[in-house]
Amino acid sequence: WYPTDPLVVNGGLRLDLPQEFYSRLSPRVGASYRLLPWLIVRGGYGKGFKLPSLASLGDPQIGNPTLEPETSTAWDVGIQLQSPDQTFSASVEYFHNRYYDLIDLDPALLNQGIFQLSNLQRVTTKGVELSLGLTPDSKLSLNGTATFLHTNIEETNERLRNRPTWRGSGSLTY
Repeated sequence: WYPTDPLVVNGGLRLDLPQEFYSRLSPRVGASYRLLPWLIVRGGYGKGFKLPSLASLGDPQIGNPTLEPETSTAWDVGIQLQSPDQTFSASVEYFHNRYYDLIDLDPALLNQGIFQLSNLQRVTTKGVELSLGLTPDSKLSLNGTATFLHTNIEETNERLRNRPTWRGSGSLTY
């Protein structure tokens, strides 16, 4: 939806109708606004729902048949810079996610050497993503991203396992 040329609004709905759990509607809304020809601000808000996988429920090693679905609430805000000739772009985005009943290895059991999945009541992830792009001509493009991530299991104040604090990627296309 384009109410004015510089403003773009989008949204979506997802309806889950699982057989053994309650129905869930997951909305998402986002908007971007071009403040200047080379500067865009954007943001979004959404909710999520995820059923436990069959492996999470029934794996003989780490599965747990009592797992509940995960739910989440997320928002983000960012800015994007783009050169008028489209040869350079850069963006910075802050994101914040709150998960309820996140399915992961139980930290208390891990401390006892037991590997079993459980629902972590409240987990927060937040961070910043930086992106750079360079397209000096129509045949060559360079892109890179770097993400800083902080995680917190609220009932223990521990970090989630196997989530890197820093992650990055790069590409060269010719």
